Amino acid sequence: MATEAISQRVEAGRRALWDPSGSRPTTGGVASVLIGSLLSPWMLGLPQLTTSSPEYAFKHDLLPRVPSSQKPLLVVDVGANTGQFAISIAEAGHRGLSFEPSPTTCALLRRRIQKLKEKGVGVVNNSVRCAAVGAKRGVVQLAEETSSSASFSVRAKAKGRGGLVRVPVVRLDDEIAPSEQNFILKTDTQGFEMQVLQGAQQLLARRAARLLMVELSNGMLKGQGSSPLELMRWVAAHGYDCTHIRFFAARQVGKKMHFTGVPLPPSLAGRSSVPFEEMADLLTHVPPSNLTGWTDLLCWPFINHRP
Repeated sequence: MATEAISQRVEAGRRALWDPSGSRPTTGGVASVLIGSLLSPWMLGLPQLTTSSPEYAFKHDLLPRVPSSQKPLLVVDVGANTGQFAISIAEAGHRGLSFEPSPTTCALLRRRIQKLKEKGVGVVNNSVRCAAVGAKRGVVQLAEETSSSASFSVRAKAKGRGGLVRVPVVRLDDEIAPSEQNFILKTDTQGFEMQVLQGAQQLLARRAARLLMVELSNGMLKGQGSSPLELMRWVAAHGYDCTHIRFFAARQVGKKMHFTGVPLPPSLAGRSSVPFEEMADLLTHVPPSNLTGWTDLLCWPFINHRP
């Protein structure tokens, strides 16, 4: 039964990733599957994901797979920053909906998208919202970090040269029209990924998102009251199966922590899947530094999922 379940999951994943070897979904006569592990990327025919940054995998491994008959596809980019994903979306000719909470960073992102439109790059239907995305609508106070590539953090007090700003918080269930189907949702929100997904429960319940790309950071998730294990279980409970992308590990440089891409941890080599609990534990001590780390999830709907 375990081998049969893995086979069903692989077929569903390949199909969602526009792989012609993925079979059509089975609607009856097959036992439901309790998902408690991540599939390994090579099971989906994508071994290169273990050496690709999220930005590279998105641009070179995912977007080129979209059939011309499905263009322009809607791609929702939550935590857009200065446009690392948004630019790729526009250049590939898809519809982009980007959310960035930092007013300064969002203004820069809008200028970059406008320049692409003026040059006639991609499609004109790429919009940018200067807002945070969460589980509930409201307002949040952010500290803009002018010296940080993360661009913002949630704090009661400002540090350094940044200042406190109040920004709106929106829910994806309110922002994305019910008529939208078959879109890609990427979220990289410095530990707020759980809240983003909780605000998209209606979309996920009807499997409107064909693919999810979710950052899975041990330190950042725990810093915002969640954890990698909780997030993986939550995504599975809402009917999505996942694989992982490249690992990044912390390393100490003086008094600061820097994150760099690392080879696939030896404990995962050659395996078809890795249990959620093992992945969560691994992210607390990613080799070779054995310090905290992160990866990204790539997820798709699984029709025979059992909550």
